[in-house]
Amino acid sequence: MTTRAIIIFPYAGLKNKVQSGIFWKLFDCCSKTTLNPPIVVVSMETKQKGKAKNFYEDIATNDRFLDLVEIWAVDTCQRWLTGWGYVLDHYPDTDRLVLLPGDTEQIGGLSIKHILCKLEDVDTKLGEIFELGRTGDVNILLKKIAFYLETEEINQLIKFMGNVNQFIDKVQQFIELGSYPHPDNPDIIIGDYITGLEFSAKDLIDRYGTFPLLANWFPGVTTHINQIREIDEWEKSGVKKPRSEFLNIKQKVLRELLEYRPFAYEQTLNILIRSWDFNSDQWKYKLAKFTLGTIQDDNSFRQYRDCIDQIERTERMLRVIWKQINEPQDLEDYQKFVDNYEKLDVRSTAIRESATIVLRALLQT
Repeated sequence: MTTRAIIIFPYAGLKNKVQSGIFWKLFDCCSKTTLNPPIVVVSMETKQKGKAKNFYEDIATNDRFLDLVEIWAVDTCQRWLTGWGYVLDHYPDTDRLVLLPGDTEQIGGLSIKHILCKLEDVDTKLGEIFELGRTGDVNILLKKIAFYLETEEINQLIKFMGNVNQFIDKVQQFIELGSYPHPDNPDIIIGDYITGLEFSAKDLIDRYGTFPLLANWFPGVTTHINQIREIDEWEKSGVKKPRSEFLNIKQKVLRELLEYRPFAYEQTLNILIRSWDFNSDQWKYKLAKFTLGTIQDDNSFRQYRDCIDQIERTERMLRVIWKQINEPQDLEDYQKFVDNYEKLDVRSTAIRESATIVLRALLQT
């Protein structure tokens, strides 16, 4: 079976050699696991602003084999659609497509931004730190940078490198899932994760926005999303991140799902809803989740606007899908449709307004 990996290049680019190191480790993992060059989707806006300069230089210097797809896009999921479309058009014999974000800069719930700031003057060392971390032989290099760091910071750096390697191992397993013929292979596998923070922006969005809004518009789907089981650990169930950017999906199933209206945002949630059969109240496909580990995000107050934007976009998408699914063909049933929509609309507005109040309070703490 043929699997192809699609990596979405970070919109903000690769800010330092550690991030570059993680990106290329992810890239190499995809190449070795699928035995195919990864497809890397780059926003033209990122390129024109010079944020992908190091990426393009690395391709030329190290003779990287990849399919490079450059696109003008308004949002991340539009880049997903372009990547999927590229594979479907150019490699129609592909059995599974694996989608991966390239901006996993805070892996294992450990931020090393404060350490990187201290090492700005020795930026050339950062790549060496990462590479030596891969082999485990870090002592010589750590002695070289000990002048710049406290003992605890060195320990954090070592822990971070270990977390990266564990995460890449998990990604490799995620890519391999479903690649061997078996009748019980899931059609869709969601790469799930935790943030390890009580007030993580990602967690707050899902806790006060995604799940309440989804429960309002699609209660049956919500219940069964919380019952999707972990691969090989069936006692564990429930997708924690229904907006996850990690997806492993059969090509045939993806083609079917793309026949529905796609969105430039929250595409995973759209896929989950469209995978539900509203007539028989069961999944159309075999779904599973695979936990990748811990990915931390920045929960500073500057994330407030981004959080609200995402909640508003999610609500807008859910409204549209609900109307598409429930709009009656018979004009006589239209008044009931309008009444139901207005009732859900009132509750949805209340959920969004409550989320706004809660997020403002929590993201200021």
